[in-house]
This record gives sequence, structure tokens and C-alpha cells, in this order.
Amino acid sequence: MLFIITLIFVLMPLTSAFAMDSATMNTNVTTSEAICDKRTISNCMSIVKPSIDLKHSSLNSSINQDIYDRILSALVEVNNKVDIPISASINSDLVFSIWSEVLQDHPELFYAYNFSYSYYGYTVGYYYPKKQIQEMQAIFEQKVNGIVQKVIKTDSTPWENELRIHDYIVNNTKYNIDGLNNDSLTNIDFSAYGILVNGTGVCEGYSKAMQLLLQKAGIECKRISGLTTMGPHDWNLVKIEDQWFHVDVTWDDPVPDKGYHRYHYYNQCESVMKKDHTYWDTSLYPEAATSDRFASLADSNKWAISDNSYIYYSKSSDGYLHRMKFDGSGDQILGDCPTYANYLTLDGEWLYFSNEYGGLYKIKCDGTCLTKLDSVNCGYVYLLDRTLYYTDLRTQEQLSLDLGALPETWTNYATSKQKSSKDNWTITFNKAVDSTTVNVSNIFVATDSEGTNKVSDISVEQVEDNLCQVKVNPPGTGWQTGGTYYLFISTKVKSSSGGSTLKNGIRMEFTIP
Repeated sequence: MLFIITLIFVLMPLTSAFAMDSATMNTNVTTSEAICDKRTISNCMSIVKPSIDLKHSSLNSSINQDIYDRILSALVEVNNKVDIPISASINSDLVFSIWSEVLQDHPELFYAYNFSYSYYGYTVGYYYPKKQIQEMQAIFEQKVNGIVQKVIKTDSTPWENELRIHDYIVNNTKYNIDGLNNDSLTNIDFSAYGILVNGTGVCEGYSKAMQLLLQKAGIECKRISGLTTMGPHDWNLVKIEDQWFHVDVTWDDPVPDKGYHRYHYYNQCESVMKKDHTYWDTSLYPEAATSDRFASLADSNKWAISDNSYIYYSKSSDGYLHRMKFDGSGDQILGDCPTYANYLTLDGEWLYFSNEYGGLYKIKCDGTCLTKLDSVNCGYVYLLDRTLYYTDLRTQEQLSLDLGALPETWTNYATSKQKSSKDNWTITFNKAVDSTTVNVSNIFVATDSEGTNKVSDISVEQVEDNLCQVKVNPPGTGWQTGGTYYLFISTKVKSSSGGSTLKNGIRMEFTIP
């Protein structure tokens, strides 16, 4: 830790402070909108009645619930036999129905193959040997727990967690078009395991992964098997604030997709969904919301993006750049943008986009500071390693624009007051500090909260007899009486071992009475 007087800040290992997800880019190379899973055809022929919660509403007796629990326990423990008592009120049709309900509720049971009944009782078949399943279970659990920690926030609204889960799946999954075309899909392509661990699969896997992660976030979700204009398909129903919405995370996976996703099929009502999702047995599923608050997303072009507050998209019907809150409210045109804001890319407080024949632009997320960056007829804009890449549509030449270093993120700390205009600050770190990082570039004082107007004649020095401490000395004329200052400590300050730094930069306001 480091602290100022009695204020404490924490030094973090470099590996955790600067860890980057290697799979933040979506690597799909083909449009999934025109794809439907072959195996889903059988699903459409016999659709199992879905649950209202993790315990099916059809489990209307203690006997049914007991059967459900016995089947689930056997599957979790990877047992081949399910001990179901013989009773006049229990027949095989009922047991098989409950078996299907268990699988419908629990997408984590990716290894279950079939269920059979004979004179000797009920038997479960598995895709893999028990030892292999247990190893896969451990891998799957570790992966899911990592995603939950990264994506799902306990202090976030359901709308926020739903959006992050949607975007995570789209950005980290490649639709297995080769397996589909070559007729070489395996059972794992139809599972949440394939999507979340292998990063590839088909629509049934997408919908199961969505269901599983939403369940982890405490959001009720179901899977629908139905028909689209392209054939059999799976997608989800999601319940938030007592309303059900359709979400098709597979068809929200656009091309080209170097980090792109869209929201055409995000939280849509039935009337919007039925335009191309042509059939599902509505008697078997809850009725979706009639509200069309998300309908404008279905009118967006292929490129959309979100930050911590809004979804940004270009609306096809008017061509303008819009933004919408996560709950579907507050839809508005963003600033004075030219029409056709395509290939939206987000970097900090800036949105970058192509107007195609109008050039390359950037605009702040609040709709201000519209700036033209290049007049070239451009397309296919994407950001990689702080470089913005785009294509000249006339010559097909790839161009680039260096955006420079990412501005540092500052964490605010408590306001304090100095007793004298000549007082200095003593910063104490929990580890010895690398003396080469102790300078006025990394530790400085400014008169504004952005750190732009630096106080030029301060000095910083490491304490000789305590290498964990750094002093910040006032200007020669002292701090100005009645003045307000901001002390900044950058993440570039490192421990002498080189293994630790601040997780975020620190900004502390102080005043001189």
C-alpha cells in the first residue's frame, strides 16, 4: 500500500494491474444471421415445455420434484443409474418429460447424452467417460467462474449485467461455420462448454451459454427452439423487471467483426421478433413484452457499441447516430453527426466512425466535439493496440491513425487541507520505490482536476533513509492561500523490484485555507 499522511493506496502486482484479456476481439469471419443449426431441426419437432424458474412449474407435486432432484443429482455426480422408486403415480412418460426439463434448466450438463428405461430401471448415457467428464467439469467451472468475476457485477442493474453478458459472448465466440458446412459438428458445438471454453459453436450453444451466465447473474432466462426465415434456430427469452424479452445472441454476431457486435435482436418484443423468427410454439413459452422500447435497435445498421452508460448505434431509417440507455429509455440523436455513422469504434470518451463517402470522424460520447479526421472514402474501421485502422474504399488500401497513449484513469481520494502554504506532502508506499520513477512527470500537482495545468516549480524526492517514502515539496513561493490543488500519483510509479504498481492513478484534491 501507499498512503499520503494517513491516506492509504494499494500497490498491485504488475501482472494483475495490467492484465489484458487475450480474447477481447471477436474473431468471427462469417455472418451468423444466415446460419441455422442442422441439429435444431429435431428440436423443433419436439419442443419441451420450458421452466418458469429453475424448478419447473410442471413439477406440481412433491413426487415430480423428487424425480427432478434425483435426475439432477445423478447427472451432477455422473452416475449411470437414476434411482427412481416404483409407484403407480410414476410412469416412464412423466420421468422422460422431467429428464428433458432438467436439461432445459441446466446448460452446464453438456456431457449428458441420452436417457433410457428398461426392466432394470432408468439409465443415463454420457458422451465421455466419467473421468474425462470430471476433468471437463473442472475446466468448465473455472472458466465460468472467471467470466462471472470479470463480467457480472453485484452492484450493477440487471440491464447492465445482461448487456455485458451479451457482449462477452459475441466478442469471444466464433460461429463454427466450417463444421456446419462440412457436416463435422460434434456435440460440444451445441453446448455452453463449446462457446465458453473453446470459443466456438452454433446457435444452440450460444443460447445455452447466454442462459447459464444470466442464471449466474440472477436473471431468469429460457431457451426457445423455433423456426426463422433461414430454418430451425435457437434463441433466448430473458426476464427483467417482470417482463420477458427476446434475445438472439447468435444473430447479433456481425461481419466483419474485429471487435464488432450489434443489437438487432436484443430485448425485442414479439412483433419485432416475428419479422424473421417466424415460428415458435407460443403456448409453451411466456408471452414477451409488448413494449417496443428496444425496437429502434432492430432498425440499426450492423455496427453498434456500448460503454458503461449507453448503447450507441446508427439508425438505418434516419441514418443518424443515436444513443440509448441500457433499459431502452432515452433514445436520442447524438449531437450534430453526419448521416451514416458506420463501423462504430469506442475509445475512452471518443466514438470513431466512417461516413463512407464523407470521411473518417470522431465525436465525444456526449455528442460534442465532432471532428473530421480524414476525407478519404473509408470503411472497415477498427481499433487495435491504440491504432485506428480503416480502408480506402476506392483503392482498398489499409490506412492507420496512431491515437497515442491511452489517457490515465484517476481514482479520486479524500479532500484534505494543508495548514501552511509551505507544507509538503509525504507519500508512503508499502514497498521500496524505484527511484527512476520518482519524478514530476509521475508525481505532480495541478490546479485543475484533469491534470492539465501543472504547477511547474514543485519538486519530488525520495526519502534517503526510507525508500518507501516520497516527498512532494511546494513551489518556491509556497502554495497560494485560498487555492485549490490536485495531487496526482501515476501508475508509472513502480516498486524497486519492478513487480508492483498502482492499480489506478490517484488524484487527491487539497486546499490552502
